Amino acid sequence: MKKWLSIIFVLTISSVLHAQAISADQLIPSGLRSISTTGITVDIGGGNYRLSLNAASGEGEELWGLVVGSDYYMAENTELLMKMDNYEIIHLVADRVNVSALTTPDHFTTYHIGGISETFVEPGGERDYYVSIFRLSDDQVSLLEDHAIKKMRISLGQSYLEKSSGLKRLSRWLSKSVSLIRERRLKPLGDHKSITDGF
Repeated sequence: MKKWLSIIFVLTISSVLHAQAISADQLIPSGLRSISTTGITVDIGGGNYRLSLNAASGEGEELWGLVVGSDYYMAENTELLMKMDNYEIIHLVADRVNVSALTTPDHFTTYHIGGISETFVEPGGERDYYVSIFRLSDDQVSLLEDHAIKKMRISLGQSYLEKSSGLKRLSRWLSKSVSLIRERRLKPLGDHKSITDGF
């Protein structure tokens, strides 16, 4: 039984790691080449946050950004702290925040208790969805690539949400994202599959 659980665990981890990829590689209006990774969802103190990594480069310029999205409020000056396993702290401040409306469908939940079933409906509707970019320095990118996150905290105005366990998956994801972007940058922009290839 332990052997099968180990095999399932390895296959699950492998599929998660292989699913991570480059989601966009394009020239943006400023003339910089922008490369983004697929995202990861992280629960920070009960709040769900969607993170992706982006790098824009060209003409000797290189800009890294951690893109964070959530239906939890984010102000223009939202702060994000990450304590690394070498005890260095990465302190990020939101560069800009975009707010859009997110429409959700009704959600049905059925509970089964002692032979009795009860269904509850949580009505859908519109709610605000916040997306922010946190600029990363080259030193911070290197820390994320080489070290694990031990603690994370994000501000909510007068309070904050915190996570201090279960961050290994996020640490591996960030490290791999940096590597994927650096590898992709070595290839020419047009050197990727086209929708018409083999059609």
